[in-house]
Amino acid sequence: MKKIETLVIRGRRWFQKSYGNTYHTVTVIVNGHILKSSIQYGYGTQYLVTAADLLRENGYNIPENNLEALRTLKELSENDYEAVDVTRKKRFIGGITVNNKYLNFLNWAVFTMIDRKTQDDHKSKIQVCGLFRDPVLAEESFLPHLPNPEVKRYLLHVDDLEQFEEFYNFIQDLNEKYGDYAIFHVKDGDFTTDEENKFRYMLHIWTDTKIRGVDMF
Repeated sequence: MKKIETLVIRGRRWFQKSYGNTYHTVTVIVNGHILKSSIQYGYGTQYLVTAADLLRENGYNIPENNLEALRTLKELSENDYEAVDVTRKKRFIGGITVNNKYLNFLNWAVFTMIDRKTQDDHKSKIQVCGLFRDPVLAEESFLPHLPNPEVKRYLLHVDDLEQFEEFYNFIQDLNEKYGDYAIFHVKDGDFTTDEENKFRYMLHIWTDTKIRGVDMF
């Protein structure tokens, strides 16, 4: 079992008026790794139960009993957990917020991508290496001194991390499905023009969809 050193939990709830049901997702940042749930049914603090399940599935030491699990999550996160209610499904599925008082101004993340080939769910995932107040500090004082310079590293505002991860997997899906013709399907994704342009710039995707480059935005 993996030990939890740092833990932040962010839930999002969405009430579906047509059926009268409440759904939620949860994002867990554990030891710098980002874990995300699929859409789950449940209101109130059910997102914490989903967070516990997510941590167990990824090999972290969380009690099986839900009451004990919730108590453990609250202790390990030092009460840095919350859920927000959103009115639109798109926002419900969207980004990460980090409200810990020590992290409020650390809005830029340096990260790598864990390739889908190593993941049970066949989804590439973000692994955060560091958080910074501004991108210049990260670019000049952190990135040049990291080991293994051949590893692709990216620099991005924390509000865009989830969408970037989604876009990264979307491009990989296109490559697997369409091969050399994947570039003609980039517009098929549910991304804004700004998001698409930003992420294509970071990944150097112009005339084909081969993922390359190490960039910031």
